[in-house]
Amino acid sequence: MSSQKEFTLQRLRDAFERLRAGKPERTKADGKVSIKRVNDEAGLSQGAIYYYKAYVEELRAEIRIIEAEREKRQVVDDMGLNLSIESKLRLERDREKRLKIEYRDQVKNLKQLSDKIIAENVSLAFRCRELQDELSRASAMKVAYISR
Repeated sequence: MSSQKEFTLQRLRDAFERLRAGKPERTKADGKVSIKRVNDEAGLSQGAIYYYKAYVEELRAEIRIIEAEREKRQVVDDMGLNLSIESKLRLERDREKRLKIEYRDQVKNLKQLSDKIIAENVSLAFRCRELQDELSRASAMKVAYISR
């Protein structure tokens, strides 16, 4: 392997370790780890990490382990809250209600935007028709003038 490839591979490994430690330098410190994030954290061009297929496979396995650990911590956290099943269900119901309201607002906003676009489209189509009529009249006047 050339020294440039080794250097880049080391940059990728260092980037992964920074992400795993929760101390990234180039990406958000939100605890998420992905192949794209490792690539971005290493400061490489988009998709450059995929030239290192063996490392990508190794990274995928590490990411699966990290995600499994995160899920275990979530279960432990949920159990640590000592919430009754009813309380958990209420929390979930409230979350779903909030999401439903947010989605309803998004649909309303998209409908308003759609209506505005349709109205503008109709207006433009009408103006286009007016201009076509003017062009037809102008063409007819030229034809009449030439024929005399």
